Amino acid sequence: MNNTTINGRINSLSGVPLADVTVRAGTTTGSTLTNRHGGYQLGGRVGNSYVLSADKDVDPRAGLSTIDLLILQRHLLGIAPFTNPFLRLAADVNRDGELTWAT
Repeated sequence: MNNTTINGRINSLSGVPLADVTVRAGTTTGSTLTNRHGGYQLGGRVGNSYVLSADKDVDPRAGLSTIDLLILQRHLLGIAPFTNPFLRLAADVNRDGELTWAT
């Protein structure tokens, strides 16, 4: 039985630990939730390859502010394009792969 442990920590872009994030390491290892420090731990087998995924089910509008809308507007107008790929993911609130300004 060559078992191993997969562990880590999930933070926001600003470094704040994220609690209650579901973390999976493939389809055969099950899942776990991060603790209040953003930490997680999963079991696995030595020699296997794993693809980690994380998901937090929250209202996509939670935590949005006027400054977020201004940042998105500046990106869409080409004034200050996103340089961080995670900002692009966060801006896609309906998860359709497109960044658009609804009118």
